[in-house]
Amino acid sequence: MIPLYISGCFGILHPARGRRGALICGALSDEALNSYRPLVFLAEQLAEAGMPALRLAYYGTGDSAGDDEEANRFTQWLDSISAGVAWMREHCGVETVTLIGHRVGANLVSRAACDIEAVDSLVLLAQISGRHFLHELNLAARISQRVWQTNHRVDDGTWFESHGLRIDHATRRSLNALDLSKLPGRPAAHALVLEAKDGPVARQVVDALQGVGTAASLEICEGLDRMQRDSYEAEVPHMAFDRVATWMRSLPTPSDAPCVSGLDGVASLSLGHACETPIRFGPDNALFGIFSMPRSPSPDAPVILLASTSANPRWGNSRIAAAIARTLAVDGVASLRMDGSGMGDAAPNTGERGRPYSEAATKDLLHGVAEL
Repeated sequence: MIPLYISGCFGILHPARGRRGALICGALSDEALNSYRPLVFLAEQLAEAGMPALRLAYYGTGDSAGDDEEANRFTQWLDSISAGVAWMREHCGVETVTLIGHRVGANLVSRAACDIEAVDSLVLLAQISGRHFLHELNLAARISQRVWQTNHRVDDGTWFESHGLRIDHATRRSLNALDLSKLPGRPAAHALVLEAKDGPVARQVVDALQGVGTAASLEICEGLDRMQRDSYEAEVPHMAFDRVATWMRSLPTPSDAPCVSGLDGVASLSLGHACETPIRFGPDNALFGIFSMPRSPSPDAPVILLASTSANPRWGNSRIAAAIARTLAVDGVASLRMDGSGMGDAAPNTGERGRPYSEAATKDLLHGVAEL
């Protein structure tokens, strides 16, 4: 796994030498936390099948540059997908790219594909339209308010905020209109729609894709919904991922070996006041983190270790760990936000899901301290 940045977007490349590449785009909000680790295993499986796979965080999400206060985030998300495809074609030598999207990410990749010639196929995992996604966030926010007896407003007239997603009204309107039945054209020649159970919504998605000329098929894969559980419970749907790899191998792809450009070292992200660098550390370099070094370090300040909550990846709920690290850097304080075993981008052999608040997790934190 090779960490890198593309147009300010954080990504992990799982290299292989095939001519077909896979760009994997996850969900938004807290759903992105819960499903992050399973998508690591999807990318690994595709790479083992000979297809380079790139997992990419949209601009303004995860460890990418950008923040919630920026406008036009919907356009930024689509631009992130386009940049990822272009990067794969240039640096991985792939000729065609399959876009893989999870939940609302399935609708985002479908919309982006309408404007990307190199994309010939889509894999849509448990897709949900933008309108239904926002509706679910509204319901979740109301439940939280009732449980915790808070009066936080989901929408204050300018911003919408719920469960890790904060967007302005223009972005909300664009997201609300995001629907596979309203695409401006054919997104790709082929599409595989995977759902946990059959139903009218899944059938409507396939009908909509077929209506614009896409050869779309629907398959039901038990367990697909379990990758959306809380991060410490989320499961890897191996049967569904096996089906994805098999289907992608069946697509027409040039067989000549590509000329892969060299990827020297690990890229860093310059934020002006700080530089963020992905690092591996611990036994066999199996643990992962993002080290934030201020441009003007304070000579008397300690360094800070930011541990994950539950089994979430290192940036945390609502990107709180990334926000803390970047705020600390303004004051000259260096920090490391890290993934323990079975979390985020820790090596796959550390497990499919983390064990927070365990003795093993405590040992991982001690390795983070030693690295600092």
